[in-house]
Amino acid sequence: MKGRMQQKRSRRGSALTEMGPALFILLMMIFFPMLDLMGMAASYCSGMYLNMMQVKEAAVCQASDAQSNSGQVKKGVVDNWLQHGIGVFVKTTSYPGGNNTKVVYTNGQLDPQTKIMDKFVTVTTTVTCQPFLTIPFWFPVPGLSAPMTFVYSAQAQMENPDNAGP
Repeated sequence: MKGRMQQKRSRRGSALTEMGPALFILLMMIFFPMLDLMGMAASYCSGMYLNMMQVKEAAVCQASDAQSNSGQVKKGVVDNWLQHGIGVFVKTTSYPGGNNTKVVYTNGQLDPQTKIMDKFVTVTTTVTCQPFLTIPFWFPVPGLSAPMTFVYSAQAQMENPDNAGP
């Protein structure tokens, strides 16, 4: 009889005493880091969208405008992304346009009949994002307790090869 009472008491008591540490582990080791990782995934996708919009714009505009820090590719598209698009939800540490965006033109194939050479534009964008929640660790972990840097590169064929310049 005495053994059964102790067995019943220990079952209820152990469940209650294990709830605190289990809740701590669940929140601090799983839930909050998962929120940060989901935020970083959204930031990554948003930065990829920015790079795609930049290369799309660079494929149709003049090379001088695309390579200028105040041009449509390095400033106009980035400002629009930061103020009106999905970039509003990204916590960037620095401005993704300007010197953080590089526009490079390369030659493609030469058409033997028309003697016109294809031109390609490559836009490389660097975006540094802060985590959604800063979780304190003993050492910096990018994406959880420190900023994470994403580098995107996309290439497109120029709509008008003459816009690429000489």
